[in-house]
Amino acid sequence: RPNIDYGVVEKEGDGTKQLMKILRPYIKNGKVTDRVIIYCNHVDMTEAVHNFLKDRGIDSLVCTGKTKEQMKTVLKPFHQMPCIVVATSAFGMGIDKPDVRVVVHYDVPDCLENYYQEAGRCGRDGKRAYAVLLYNDKEITTLLQQPTIKFPDEDTVKNVYIHLMNHLQVPSGIGGGQSFDFDLSTFSASFKIDILTAIYCIKILEQENVLSCPETFF
Repeated sequence: RPNIDYGVVEKEGDGTKQLMKILRPYIKNGKVTDRVIIYCNHVDMTEAVHNFLKDRGIDSLVCTGKTKEQMKTVLKPFHQMPCIVVATSAFGMGIDKPDVRVVVHYDVPDCLENYYQEAGRCGRDGKRAYAVLLYNDKEITTLLQQPTIKFPDEDTVKNVYIHLMNHLQVPSGIGGGQSFDFDLSTFSASFKIDILTAIYCIKILEQENVLSCPETFF
């Protein structure tokens, strides 16, 4: 939207220096003066940023999407007063407050659609707002590798399938109707397979009805 200024800033180190520079205009005498959302990709980073701000005397709310109760606890003050919310993408539905002034992406989202939706939560009142994306080279490299990881080639899928049979000691074509205990971390370490590659190969095998996994596995 024309009232949103979009910025892309390279991180120096962990990016906290750039984050503080972005937040400074919205903090007066230690008090937050506007609504700000800081999005992080992972729960541990969300909590780390929250603790970083806390250590500097800056109040913030944290939303990791772990429970509905947590979401309710965050939404009430978010709708009532200026505040900073540090959140994962779980802070999404119902975030329709028109006067969010800044949305910061502390990590590069893995999906352009997510970025578009999250950045668009600022400035819905038509006034000037800012969407700032922080990045480093490592994150860009990881993004570029994602298609290969998410869509492994046929040989990679076959290789994981063979390792699965060896790991579970089940020959090909045998084991229908049986269930097996399976620890993904142990499997990946034993056969030196990237854990994400293993997950996406197993997803493909499930789509091809070679095996099935409970929903909680993914």
